[in-house]
Amino acid sequence: MRESLALLSSLGSVEAWNDWRREHPEERPDFNRLSLYGLFSDFDTPSLVKGARAQLAGIDLRGASLRGCFLEFADLAGADLTGADLEAAILTDAVLDGARLDQANLRDTNLRRASLRGTSLGDANLMYAQFNGADLGGANLENANIYGISAWNVRVDPATRQHSLRIANYGDPTVTVDDLEVAQFVYLLFNYRKIRNVIDAVTSKVVLILGRFTAERKRVLDAVRDELRRFDLVPVVFDFEPAANQDISDTVTLLARMARFIIADLTDPRSVQQELTLIAPAVVVAIQPIILSGQEPWAMFPDLRRRAHWLLPAYEYRDLPDLLTHLKPHVVDRAEAKRRELASGSPV
Repeated sequence: MRESLALLSSLGSVEAWNDWRREHPEERPDFNRLSLYGLFSDFDTPSLVKGARAQLAGIDLRGASLRGCFLEFADLAGADLTGADLEAAILTDAVLDGARLDQANLRDTNLRRASLRGTSLGDANLMYAQFNGADLGGANLENANIYGISAWNVRVDPATRQHSLRIANYGDPTVTVDDLEVAQFVYLLFNYRKIRNVIDAVTSKVVLILGRFTAERKRVLDAVRDELRRFDLVPVVFDFEPAANQDISDTVTLLARMARFIIADLTDPRSVQQELTLIAPAVVVAIQPIILSGQEPWAMFPDLRRRAHWLLPAYEYRDLPDLLTHLKPHVVDRAEAKRRELASGSPV
């Protein structure tokens, strides 16, 4: 191991090392568990300088063994690491722009905040590698194995090639996707039953409750939510007080698309007019409004119902006991009937 590092140091430059490699193609350099920190650095004592880069741009490390090698902050721009073994190597904050890492082993490698712009990682083994905060603009990841990869806040651009990313664990079927973020989500589905249970709940049990629940109406909200739980439903409440901003409205629209049905409280004249006007025409989901006796929906509510027949007539209730008594037949069951109608494509 140390023989390769001693040779590289004695040759004095990347160019001289590359010449030696051309003359000795049968040799496989071994840098396992060694530190190349500050090698060929401009600093007199790079070991004392935080962030001192190993100046290895353009180096030929094809097929080299660098398992557990310390290369933090290293400049490996344009380096040829084709087929190299970098398992568990430390490459945090390294620069690998334009480098070749095709068919390299990067299992468990730490590439946090590394720059890999234009880097080629085709057919590489990236199992459990850490790419958090890395820049993959223009990189080629085609056919790489990304099982268990950590890639939060990774930067990609339209030139990043993500086709045929493989999620392949030993002995398991291989799944192929075309997006790193989708891959992480699929990985979670495969490996965490709780995540699958959440997805199942969201797609089969969630009831979205919309309204502006003032202090005096909070008791009504809590009672309705508790009653829905008795029916094995999962209530999700959005209280639009103050009025929703665009991000929240987008989130509610997304949840509406996934909900089993929606309950909308129209008791406050300012209640959910804006939200229902946005959701009802765009999302085909049963919507059952409720309203306290003596109140009236806003003036354009009938027009909205004509444009979205899945928006049901408002159920009018006298008081909280009356609402809870009739919640099942007049709210839940009506919404379920409309849901079945929408699923079948014919009126019930």
